[in-house]
Amino acid sequence: PRIKIMLALFIQDIEKILSSPRLLLANGISVVAAGCMIVACIVSRRRTVFLMQGVQCALLCVTQLVLGMYGGLVTLAIGATRNFLTAFDKMNTRRTIAFAVLIGVAGTTVNFLSDGGVIGLLPVAATVIYTFGCHYLVQPNLQRLNILVNMLLWIGYSVSVLDYVTALTDATTAVVDAAAFVIAYFCQKPKSVVKK
Repeated sequence: PRIKIMLALFIQDIEKILSSPRLLLANGISVVAAGCMIVACIVSRRRTVFLMQGVQCALLCVTQLVLGMYGGLVTLAIGATRNFLTAFDKMNTRRTIAFAVLIGVAGTTVNFLSDGGVIGLLPVAATVIYTFGCHYLVQPNLQRLNILVNMLLWIGYSVSVLDYVTALTDATTAVVDAAAFVIAYFCQKPKSVVKK
């Protein structure tokens, strides 16, 4: 009975998405953004990983704007900036802390002012955790784990705001990322784990 209820609710949400140009547009942009994230999970150059993630965040800013989720928008805009700075080795410990605080304060404030509720805090938590991971975890495989944690939090958020394309593609990204992690784990020599 629970599966039937969940399926009925999912079908109801899909009908809502298909009947709303706003939700269709948001989900369409999310498809392109997801492609960027999948590329980020399979490349091995750190710069390319963060460039692709920066583009993904920028695209998802537009999605959040269309959905009216301003807490997610602010969090993603700051995250995109952080990703581009990281790609060009412009992040240091001070900037990492500053970005984490900025994401936490701005994301939380905008989320509550726009009535995003508790679920709106998932992007904030995901992005703060990811910000520290980007700076301190230098091994590509640990970056993959950082991406995986980030994806899991974003999946929960995306489902709650009816952005099923992002949820589905983030789930796909999580699977690709986990597979890349396992392959690299068994094929690479151990390296330094964290930045000193």
